[in-house]
Amino acid sequence: MDWEVAGQNGEDGATKSPKRKGRKMKKWAVALLVIAVIVVVTRVSSCIKNQPKSLAWPTSGLATLLPDPPTKKGEVIVNSEDAFSATISNCDESQYNAYVESCKQKGFATDAESMTQSYEAYTEDGNHLQLSYYSTSKEISVMLDAAVEMSDLEWPTSGAGALVPAPASKKGKVSADRSTYFSASVGDTDASAFAAYADACIAAGFNVDYSKGDTSFSAKNADGVKVSLSYKGFNTMVVSVDSSDASSTSAEGQKSGSAPASPSDSSTSSVSDGVTPSFKETMDSYEDFMNQYVDFMKKYKESGNDAAMLADYGKMMTSYADWVSKIDDIDEDALSASDCAYYLEVQGRVTQKLAEIGQ
Repeated sequence: MDWEVAGQNGEDGATKSPKRKGRKMKKWAVALLVIAVIVVVTRVSSCIKNQPKSLAWPTSGLATLLPDPPTKKGEVIVNSEDAFSATISNCDESQYNAYVESCKQKGFATDAESMTQSYEAYTEDGNHLQLSYYSTSKEISVMLDAAVEMSDLEWPTSGAGALVPAPASKKGKVSADRSTYFSASVGDTDASAFAAYADACIAAGFNVDYSKGDTSFSAKNADGVKVSLSYKGFNTMVVSVDSSDASSTSAEGQKSGSAPASPSDSSTSSVSDGVTPSFKETMDSYEDFMNQYVDFMKKYKESGNDAAMLADYGKMMTSYADWVSKIDDIDEDALSASDCAYYLEVQGRVTQKLAEIGQ
C-alpha cells in the first residue's frame, strides 16, 4: 500500500496499519520536521560555541547520490530512502563552489537555479537538491529529497481536496486526503500551468488575504478554507488545502451550526473518536509544543537573531529533539485505524504550522 492513500484506508473494524505504511510514516514525519527547521538552525549555529562534530558521510541511502563532502566536519541529520539533510562545517567559499560543481557532475543540473551562496537543481530522475552556504559560520546546508513517484491522478470529489479546482494535469501523487486537509504533488505542470491554476483558484473564490508570486500562491476563501500552491521546478506543483479553520458551512464532517475546528482544539478533531486516550494525549502534547516552537522561531527571526534569546533557543531545540525522538519511537505498525488517522491529522496541522517559519 502506498503512503499517499494511508489516510483513506482506515475502515471501521481494521485494527492494524500495514507495515509498509508504518515505515513510510516514520520517515516522512522525521524528515519533514527536520527539513522545515534546518535553515533556521544553521543561521544560529555560529553563535553556539561547541566545536564541529566529526562527519561520517553515509555509504547508504540518498547520501550515495551526492559527492563526498569537502571536509570531515559536520553532522548528518537525516539519511533515508526519502530524504537526506546534513551540515558540512569548516568550509570556505571556494570549497562550497567546488562542491556545487561536483554535484553538477553527479547529475544535479536539471532546472538549476544558482545564486551567490545557494544552488538548487534536480537530476533527470527528479531527485531534488538544495545547497546553501553560510559564510559567517562557514557551513554548507545540504538538503536532498527523493523523486516523487507519480501515477494517474484522480482528483477527490469529497473532503478538503474537493474544495479547490482539479488541475489540468492528470499525473501526480496524493500524500494526504482527509476531510479537513489535502495535499498532492501534481506533475506535468510547468510555470505557465502553475500560474493558470493559481488564477483558477482565484476564480473559484480563493481571493481573501492572498499572496501570489511566480512560484507560490496562498489564499483563503470567504469561509476560511486555505489553499497553498508552490511550484517546485521539474514541472511539479504542490497543492495543499486546509479547511480545519473553515466555517461549518464549508468544512466537511462538521455539524451544521457548530464552531469551526481549531488546530489546537483536539476535542473538535474530525477523527478523534475511537483514538486510544494515551496516544491522543501524546499527539496533543506534541502538537502543542510544535505550535510553541513555531511561535518562538518566528519571534527569533523578527528579532534579528537576538543573542539574548540564545539560551531560550537552546532549551527549545533540546525539547524539539526530545519530541522528534518520541514521535520517531512510535510503533506505527501497531496503531489502530483510528490512531493512524489521528496521527495523520495532527501531522497535517503541524506541517501547516511549520510552513509559517519560512513565510
